[in-house]
Amino acid sequence: MANLNFQRELRIVTPRQYDNVFKNPLKASSPALTILACTNDLPHLRLGLIVPKKVLAKAVDRNRIKRLCRNFFRLHQHTAQPLDYVVIAKGGIRSMENSDVVALLEKLCTVISRRYKKQASGSSSSTRKPSAKSSEDAAASPQPAPNTPSRP
Repeated sequence: MANLNFQRELRIVTPRQYDNVFKNPLKASSPALTILACTNDLPHLRLGLIVPKKVLAKAVDRNRIKRLCRNFFRLHQHTAQPLDYVVIAKGGIRSMENSDVVALLEKLCTVISRRYKKQASGSSSSTRKPSAKSSEDAAASPQPAPNTPSRP
């Protein structure tokens, strides 16, 4: 049976780890939540949570959202892409039921996963094309001899 614990190694804990996600994220958002994600060099996902006091004034409400997010990622840790995820709560989450929050997390994670797969397939093909194209361009375009003035 798979281990469904959500230990410290599965969490983003330092400001430096958060900064890595904020630099070049994949983004999926709604009026209630935003999820930012970026690649990591680990075989598992990591989760960071941002639930501002400005959005949810009561600690019990902030803790409810954090608990729902942690539980969602705990249950999906073996099926989700191995990325660093940062979930940011926004004003629209205030009136949502627990089941609606979980459904929204599912939807946004699907968007992130699709964008990650698209980026991964695009980056592998784009790295091949320029190298092949540059060698073709170098062979096709004649280079002027050094120290020879070019005339129009």
